[in-house]
Amino acid sequence: MKWTPKRAFPGEKAPYWAKRICFLLSSTTLLHAVSCREETLAPIQDVHAEIEDIGTLVTVEWLVPGSTPQRSWVELTGSDGSETSVEAQRQEDGTYRAQVYQLKPGMVYEYRAAIFKDGYIARSGDYKLTTNTVPVVLPDLDIYTSDASGGTDGLILTTLISNISYPVILDADSDLVWWYVEDNGKLTATRAQLSVDGESILFNGFNIDDYFVGEDGSTETAEDDAFIYKVSLDGTQSSVFTTPTAHHDFTELPDGTLAYLTAEFQEVGGKMVRGDGVAELSPDGSIVQVWSAWDDPELYASWYDSHYFTLPMANALEYVESDDAYYVSIGQVLDGGCFLKLDRSSGQLLWVFGGEASDFDMAAVQRAFSHQHQFDVLDGGLLIFDNGVDNIMDSRAVEYSLDQDSMQADETWSYHADPPLYTYALGDASRLPGGGTMITWGTAGQLDELNPDAELVRQLRTEIGAGIGYISWLDGLNAEL
Repeated sequence: MKWTPKRAFPGEKAPYWAKRICFLLSSTTLLHAVSCREETLAPIQDVHAEIEDIGTLVTVEWLVPGSTPQRSWVELTGSDGSETSVEAQRQEDGTYRAQVYQLKPGMVYEYRAAIFKDGYIARSGDYKLTTNTVPVVLPDLDIYTSDASGGTDGLILTTLISNISYPVILDADSDLVWWYVEDNGKLTATRAQLSVDGESILFNGFNIDDYFVGEDGSTETAEDDAFIYKVSLDGTQSSVFTTPTAHHDFTELPDGTLAYLTAEFQEVGGKMVRGDGVAELSPDGSIVQVWSAWDDPELYASWYDSHYFTLPMANALEYVESDDAYYVSIGQVLDGGCFLKLDRSSGQLLWVFGGEASDFDMAAVQRAFSHQHQFDVLDGGLLIFDNGVDNIMDSRAVEYSLDQDSMQADETWSYHADPPLYTYALGDASRLPGGGTMITWGTAGQLDELNPDAELVRQLRTEIGAGIGYISWLDGLNAEL
């Protein structure tokens, strides 16, 4: 496959602001506008922009003295020819404010305020600003694109993991357009997601070393050494939620409840033994244990007798609202792995897929999934990142069909990197809205996007020593006009 380094700037877009906005506004029955005229001298004053500290966010404000337009917005033109417009909100003091996300880092933009009133569009003069550059503490990214078509235009929300872990958002060109840098010391962030109200980013922080019990059964786990952070998209508001013994993954439910994986320790024969669990932190601050592996000891019967009193560690969690159920990845069961489906309301284990306790019959395959991590629950199946075992050194993405009535499972698709790539921890496989697939190779520090024909569209690689956490696909952070 022929690879071409990513161009610094995309192709130019023709400037049709007046025609596009005029058509939009004049066709709005609410305004009953039948024509659209432009004023060259605009009744707009005190136009200024603030370059915020978080990502490439820009806040633009202006005044419209003695007038209350039906609509007002800001227009930006980048030095690469790109155009962006964002609607403004009128503040209590009469100023108009627009927050603009997804701009390119370190780029010069011309910007202007605009209003629409009584069939007229008026614009201010042009001003200039330069967006923030990517912080030097973030690992460098090498980005390549192929000749294949069919890539997504959305955003990728993930974490970059090096000496410190950070949540970041990349656009369709793989440029970093949002980041939040906070030194959490030894804590690792493996998951970041957009809050259900679309106004904040949530990400976790935990110390993975706390969850490995020594051969003598000892542990130094601190119950208050795991957190979920919440920061508004503009960085003005932040919260920290303590999530005792949380690790690896979490998700936010539609009502704002935070569900997360936990390490469940019990003393057995004078030694501490770690098991798996799922807990919920409600908006009122109460914590409820939904499920514990200690309630289903048959899952690990053969492992328990031979592995230093340490049960396998859960490493990925998804909530499916239509089922009101949790899906949990257990990465190690002997030399394999398994998935659990849990009823949220009762905590009952509904079925097991994979491993020695599997409830599914599966046709013979050359390779069973093993040590897997993040996954995507599909309609009638699972898309899995299969780490594989270290003597194979070949991780992959693999898809299975699951018939939950007949309890039959079949492998339907798989993808291997070329050349083969192995990651011992993390990794994610996610189906995109257009039918493509996004794969992150975890600690190997690589992200691949495939089109619906499984052709490699783009590839992102971190610098040596850096990894990529779990991913979420977003269609955008703010709406253009």
